[in-house]
Amino acid sequence: ENSEDFISPLHLEKVEWNTLFEESCRVFEPKTGIRDLMDLIQSLSHIIDKDVSGNIAEFGSFKGQSGYLIARFLQLVKSEKKLFMFDMFESFPVESIGIDHFWSKTHKVDYDSIKKKFAAMKNVQLVKGDFTQTFEETDTGKLALAFVDCDSYRGTEYLIKKIFDYCLAPSGLMLFEDYGHASLLGNRLAVHKLFDRKKNAFCFFSQFSGTYIVCKTH
Repeated sequence: ENSEDFISPLHLEKVEWNTLFEESCRVFEPKTGIRDLMDLIQSLSHIIDKDVSGNIAEFGSFKGQSGYLIARFLQLVKSEKKLFMFDMFESFPVESIGIDHFWSKTHKVDYDSIKKKFAAMKNVQLVKGDFTQTFEETDTGKLALAFVDCDSYRGTEYLIKKIFDYCLAPSGLMLFEDYGHASLLGNRLAVHKLFDRKKNAFCFFSQFSGTYIVCKTH
């Protein structure tokens, strides 16, 4: 959708989000919405401007457009942060919980094609497999930002439990891209189950993009 009528003149960034978006669409089949990108860029700017320690991880990369946008942003601001892209890179894993069962074995992708598109990006590591198994095997170091686009209750619950208390740096962010989608109740249930009573989590729902943003305050 054309969101330019909704953009405040205060939304000024070092990297032009619209130019970056158009570039990504020449490389990938469009999936990331403009509003999602704008909130993502503001979140990336936060961790860069505040010098939040740690790398970035994306969970649920699909065909790679959002990961490409993150990686290119890091290049353009000359950040040394590394991006880890976690995905099956085949199809959605089997979801046994009823609320998410409809995802099972959907979203088929060609891993070799995706790998070629990121081959020249030295700050990107693709991690193939179910991230509930591969995350703990991967040395991501501390994380400044975790971008969660995995849709399911199982995956979201796992990531919050593993990352927020133990891997996320102070002032770091977790973004839940699926939260605002009416049909993705599994993601929303996990977010509220684990964050509603957390004292060190500042939580914000962006009605602009539908992303739920959580900042670790200490």
